[in-house]
Amino acid sequence: MTKKVFGRECFSAFFALFLSVAILLFASECSPLYPFNDWYDANCFLTVGRKILRGGVPCRDIYEQKGPYVYFLHALCAAIDGDSFFGVWLAEIAACFLFLLSVCKTLRLYGIEDVGLTAAITALTGLSVYFSFAFSTGDSVEEFCLPLLSWPMYFSLKRIRTDGEFRFYDHLFIGVAAGLVFWSKFTVVGFFVAWYLFFLFHVVRNRRWKEIGVSVGFILSGVVIATLPCLIYFSANGAVRDWLRVYLYDNLFLYRESGNLFVRLGKTLLYILGKLGANVQYNFFVWLGVVGFARKRGKERAEEKAFLLIVPAVTALFLYIGGRGYRYYGLPLAIFAVCGYAFLAERGFGIRGRAKRALVPAAALASCLLFMGINGNFTYLFREKEDTAQYRFAEVINEKENSTLLNYGFLDGGFYLAAGKVPDFKYFCALNIPLPEMRQETEGYIREGAADFIVVKVWMKNPREPDLDKYREVMRAEERYREQKVTYILYEKI
Repeated sequence: MTKKVFGRECFSAFFALFLSVAILLFASECSPLYPFNDWYDANCFLTVGRKILRGGVPCRDIYEQKGPYVYFLHALCAAIDGDSFFGVWLAEIAACFLFLLSVCKTLRLYGIEDVGLTAAITALTGLSVYFSFAFSTGDSVEEFCLPLLSWPMYFSLKRIRTDGEFRFYDHLFIGVAAGLVFWSKFTVVGFFVAWYLFFLFHVVRNRRWKEIGVSVGFILSGVVIATLPCLIYFSANGAVRDWLRVYLYDNLFLYRESGNLFVRLGKTLLYILGKLGANVQYNFFVWLGVVGFARKRGKERAEEKAFLLIVPAVTALFLYIGGRGYRYYGLPLAIFAVCGYAFLAERGFGIRGRAKRALVPAAALASCLLFMGINGNFTYLFREKEDTAQYRFAEVINEKENSTLLNYGFLDGGFYLAAGKVPDFKYFCALNIPLPEMRQETEGYIREGAADFIVVKVWMKNPREPDLDKYREVMRAEERYREQKVTYILYEKI
């Protein structure tokens, strides 16, 4: 490596790190500039992570249906700071840094050697992705999967553009990444299914039949490497059956939307089109890359075209095939946006001179305006914790020594975190899964008066206040959540 190349690599790394910190300081509600992350899913993850630090075991002692790596990560974040989302914010910075670094590497792979232009496009990519509708408040599983998808894509395109030969360590890396993603959220694993479909195309086209056996062996080895920590952890805690039942059975057979296959496929198509439009600032470049490379001619570009046609399509199908379309589902598609910039660079549409120098501030301004218009996080910027319902309720809850709390009838609203409580109940909140046992157990907690305090939520979809015989109302507060007016009510056991 020459001195010039080394200097360029160091600049890319430092710039990606600086950009990650600057973007996530404003884009993520986990940032210190926000009182806390009010997104229910993020609070569920951190609550389970905090429970792990107290000796609890996911699926056995506390019910949440994401993969174990989500909770292991949040346990690590809670070990850094168990009273806020600061540890999660640091993890977001690390994931963003790795993702943006892969963007820099991919741009250079396609001949963009100019340091200023690489920095400008990387900044534009980062701003368009992390200030997007799909990014939401931050701390989604999809966000942390971005580098686990973007680096395999970079290595694959690098092999295609050089000698076209995949090494054994490529397959091992793919296997480890696929395993980590699968044991986080298996709908995102569609990327790796698509990757292998492309690889079979590569094998057939080049008549390299022996590579099939080699690839299967090393990919499975990588998956096993990624699975072993989970297996060891749950085996040591006697909870393997709980883990597999919750993560595999409940998600596969209870969480998906009802309806026949054709109805779900129709919903999938609608969700894909809708989310492409909602995140047009990066999806435009995804489409540009896919369509642009599809139109390229020449046998030497056949595999590149196949990769960029197969992988994004199958990835999108897996993300929405369950018949649901939450705003963060489409975030993994953002890794393909760099292909649009690469296509433009190959066409000679490079930005030069003053225009190039003006791109970064212009992109920052445009993305921030878009962020404030459709994301909604900006309304919570610089808000004091004491002004939120969560921390106002916490003052009352903590007046009673060693009190217990139940988040009743809705997803974790952040009340456990604000009060410094770790749930004493397996079903610590109402999740979006029709599990009869969850409802029965929760109703049992209420009948028995098992919790000293209960927090409920009254809103458009659940406008009725509960009738709680053993509890009395002590406080209520109105908040805005996702542009909707909600009322939180705190009850104390009589």
